[in-house]
Amino acid sequence: MLRSLISAFFVLVLAVVVLFVSIYRTTAIRYSFMGPNNSAAGVVFSSNVEYSLPYPGMLPDHPLWSLKVFRDRLILFLVRGPSDRANRLLFLADQRLVMAKYLCSKGGFSSCVVTAHKAEKYLVSALVSGRDAEVRGYNMDGFFETIAKASLVHRELLERMMARVPDTAKPVFNEMLDDPRRVYEQVSHDLNRRQKDVPTP
Repeated sequence: MLRSLISAFFVLVLAVVVLFVSIYRTTAIRYSFMGPNNSAAGVVFSSNVEYSLPYPGMLPDHPLWSLKVFRDRLILFLVRGPSDRANRLLFLADQRLVMAKYLCSKGGFSSCVVTAHKAEKYLVSALVSGRDAEVRGYNMDGFFETIAKASLVHRELLERMMARVPDTAKPVFNEMLDDPRRVYEQVSHDLNRRQKDVPTP
């Protein structure tokens, strides 16, 4: 009896994982771009800040990528404190950005765009969570200084990628660049209001 219950439980867990992987694959945004960009790179924004980016780990072209996405979402769901959630979202934003950079260097432009887009959405969500944590009484000054630096680095790397992707992908990158710019502007305003140092490019 116990053995059959355990077997049924594992079958149910496996079915749920397969369901989530299937849903993710069918709803994932996909882009298609023709060939690399051969135009001159031009002037690229430089952040000039010291900021460490995490190791990217498994890339979206890996067969087990869907399980990594599921794991990341599960961990994010389990993080309860708003301060911890903000830091986790910022980590995911940075990690996705590094993944996008690797994909761009390998010529996987469609995966690069999707991954970079997710990175910027995580960056915006991190700021929202940081503000929520502050409203709840957490001291988030250090976090805001960190996310200000992160937004500058995100902008720099997005512009570097934009210089390499096909011309058809450039409008998507232009749109994405609005996110780190807005995050930087909002955080700079908050830090100025607190009379804290604002990282400047």
